[in-house]
Parts: sequence; C-alpha cells; structure tokens
Amino acid sequence: MIESLCIAWRKGARRVWLLPRDSANEIVYLIADVVPIFDEICRCAMNFISSCYQLGSELVSYVINRGLLFEHMNSVMLFSVLCVMVYLSTIYV
Repeated sequence: MIESLCIAWRKGARRVWLLPRDSANEIVYLIADVVPIFDEICRCAMNFISSCYQLGSELVSYVINRGLLFEHMNSVMLFSVLCVMVYLSTIYV
C-alpha cells in the first residue's frame, strides 16, 4: 500500500516536471527537493512510537514492549521496526 502511494507520487511528479517515464526514482525526489515519501512515513512512525514510550505511563510502555517483543509487531510497530532495519537506526525501549 505504501509502495503504491510512492509510485503514484513519482508518476505525478514526472508529469508536472515533464520528465521521461524511465527517469530514476531518486532524480524525481531530488528535482522536487523533498524527502522520499517512505522515509517521511518512517520518520513519523518512529517519532510516534518514541513519544508514546516517553509518556511515562506504565500501561503505554507495557503495550509498546509487548508489541515490539512478543506480538511480532502486527501493526504500526512492524512498520517502525522495518524502518529501523532499513535505515540501521535504533529504538530505545
């Protein structure tokens, strides 16, 4: 789903700037002077997880730890961990 959103954005950007269809994806982002959409979504998801964890609530911390460690990250947690693995970042839990 996220990949289809990224593809649609690049197609639209290519039309706006009259770029050839076979132009590299990275060039489209450079010309638009924006961060790739996948990177921006990862940043938002990781900031959300981090802010939830730093609330100081035992319940919220439990849910986050449970999701990350035991429930195989079946939701936004999975996406956040994917982002971490892709960009070699760390989440301090």
